[in-house]
Amino acid sequence: YARKQGLVSSFGKLMDALTDKVFMVGLFIALLVQGVLPAWTLPLLLLILSREFLITGLRLVAASSGIVLAAEKSGKHKTVSQIVSAVLLLLGAAVQADFPNFLPTVVGEMLHLGGLIFFCIATLLTVSSGTQYMVKYWSIFIGQEVGPDKFIFGTDAPPLWKLKTRGVQMIRDLKLSPDNERKVFCDNAKRLLKL
Repeated sequence: YARKQGLVSSFGKLMDALTDKVFMVGLFIALLVQGVLPAWTLPLLLLILSREFLITGLRLVAASSGIVLAAEKSGKHKTVSQIVSAVLLLLGAAVQADFPNFLPTVVGEMLHLGGLIFFCIATLLTVSSGTQYMVKYWSIFIGQEVGPDKFIFGTDAPPLWKLKTRGVQMIRDLKLSPDNERKVFCDNAKRLLKL
């Protein structure tokens, strides 16, 4: 509804991603406890859980600094594969438990197998998207960027002759307005000149 009406907010961007994560991880934990997911999937589930906590932590660190990190396309692919996996696993369990006389058992088994395959694919996409996210936003995670008005290069600041290429790209990654981008660039140049 919010997207349809054009009502996108920073809170909405953060909560949209967080809600998906909490729901999917909780569902997979429940499926593991109920025996729908076999015990060998526990390490895969722990990988998914670790990635979700790490990226949520990164988003919260960025949000506390005034930077909103919207969902990436690779994260959306990860979420879709997790949802497909969950749907197939639930359908497989439902067919086997509720319709043993109406459908052949092979239908439930095939749905379950499909769910496990998608769960493995989802784990690969989860690790891949988490790695991409951490590489892209590593400077925020380690505290080099503390907000659009306080962008800091850190102790490994580039020499002034490299500032134009490396520094401007990092500032542009913040997606500021042209006026704010110039202000941040000038403020950082002043900081570097004082070093």
